[in-house]
Amino acid sequence: MTDKLYLINPDVDECNEDHLLIVKAASKEEAVGKYGLWAGIKEEWFLDFVYDCWGVDGFAFQLWRTGRGDIEQVQRPTSQEFRKKVGVFFGDRADFAEMYFAYYRDDQMECIFPDEMLLYVWQHAEWHGIRAFLLDDIARLD
Repeated sequence: MTDKLYLINPDVDECNEDHLLIVKAASKEEAVGKYGLWAGIKEEWFLDFVYDCWGVDGFAFQLWRTGRGDIEQVQRPTSQEFRKKVGVFFGDRADFAEMYFAYYRDDQMECIFPDEMLLYVWQHAEWHGIRAFLLDDIARLD
């Protein structure tokens, strides 16, 4: 498959030249992943999301949820239930699951997750609205 040019819009609330980026990639998913490595996983608000084990805006809270509902309907799972949810999220990346669970279990633990793991969370968690548009599909006026 040949690479194509994609327009990346990382901010769904605002669209201006400071937020747009053109990425060369084979697919929309690859374009979003390249953006994730270049900027997404380095953003302070994303890192806060990943490393926050207790707040309602964090990655751990997203894993606690059993469905989409009000905060009042969310109950913190047992350690065993949470380990299972972490394992399901990370799928065949058991190394990422174990690393995250160890961090979650010991909130005093100093930990810096590898970029590959951060990118996995960035691409699979329900937190961003990054969009990629194939430039060939965008109407042009001459």
